[in-house]
Amino acid sequence: MKATILVVEDEKHMAVSLSTLLSPEYQVATAETGSAGVELATSKSVDIILLDLMLPDISGIEVLKRVKNADPAPEVIVITAVRDVKTAVEAMKLGAFDYIEKPFDGEELLLTISKALERQRLSREVGGLRAELADAYGHNTMVGKSEGMRRVFEFIERVRDIDCNVLILGESGTGKELVARSVHYTGSRSHYPFVAVNCACFPENMLESELFGHEKGAFTGAEKRRRGRIELAHTGSLFLDEIGSMSLAMQAKLLRVIEFKEFERLGGENTLRSDFRVISASNADMKEAVATHEFREDLYYRLNVASICIPPLRERRSDIPLLVEHFLVRYYRKTGRQVRGLTDSAMNRLIAYGWPGNVRQLQNVLDSRFQTPRELRHALEPLVFENLGAMDVEVEEIPEAPARKKKIKAPRRRAHRK
Repeated sequence: MKATILVVEDEKHMAVSLSTLLSPEYQVATAETGSAGVELATSKSVDIILLDLMLPDISGIEVLKRVKNADPAPEVIVITAVRDVKTAVEAMKLGAFDYIEKPFDGEELLLTISKALERQRLSREVGGLRAELADAYGHNTMVGKSEGMRRVFEFIERVRDIDCNVLILGESGTGKELVARSVHYTGSRSHYPFVAVNCACFPENMLESELFGHEKGAFTGAEKRRRGRIELAHTGSLFLDEIGSMSLAMQAKLLRVIEFKEFERLGGENTLRSDFRVISASNADMKEAVATHEFREDLYYRLNVASICIPPLRERRSDIPLLVEHFLVRYYRKTGRQVRGLTDSAMNRLIAYGWPGNVRQLQNVLDSRFQTPRELRHALEPLVFENLGAMDVEVEEIPEAPARKKKIKAPRRRAHRK
């Protein structure tokens, strides 16, 4: 499909020349006044606007301001006489892509249009990816209708646009990182990085390098400079999972960074700044850790500006059928194999079970059940379901339609005339 270019030009011969130049590659519309140009740009889908600054009714600057409010906003290339270069620079400050001086070279204009279209394509692609991330991690895609999950959804709504630190508590497998991503991708920092670190995965010396980064030669094996997660999270969110496992020494260093938004790379002398929101999570009892001096009280209050505890699955059993349906749909999207659902007896067993591993365990059980070949299911059943027992969790699968065989018609025999 050809891109659409709107030419806003009051000189007829110039408008005709531009239409002749552009028509072979693009769809071209013209407007002789600024008001007509704004009307076309806001009522129709326009990709590029070639805008003359000197118009009979309103200025090109005013046209630029109005069309930039369109959704999606077109890229604007200003066409100006040499004496209006200062105004053209002002137009670029207001969001114009570029300006071309009259008289212009046709090849130069076509190249500028091509660059503008490429930037527009990338911008829309990035916008689409951001929208997908918001959809993927928005609380509207989180599953649950229980009272506990309603409180989680209300919490996300309340804190997502408030630039405060968030502490998420809950047992392993309850979905703490999913809540953290939802807070980020639906909030005011959604256009900026979400950087996650599992503090329990690193020894203390490696965690310090992971968070703060290091300079070349800072320690054995540091062959080049490396930016840390704190630096990478600038303008975005830093998610510190299993924050309770962090040593007291690291807690003191993290406290300073959170308080002053300043840090130094390992082996570095320069003080760097990073503006980020801290979202932390833990499966431990943080108040107990503070009481036993395993976690700094001052850091706890810095992290715990707003907090939520995600309920374990055993406390929201009414959500289990919804979760099963959610995982069935995801399985279908991933494999193309349709599953009608679990039998009533199997669903009752799932609802009655305690799920010490919470939602993650439920997902793993269902995934292994759906993806394990039929001949191995009986042997694996006791291992997969553990305390559920070697029960027969039946899955009603919709058989795939067999491929139709083409009928080959036998050629007709021609009767030989005697």
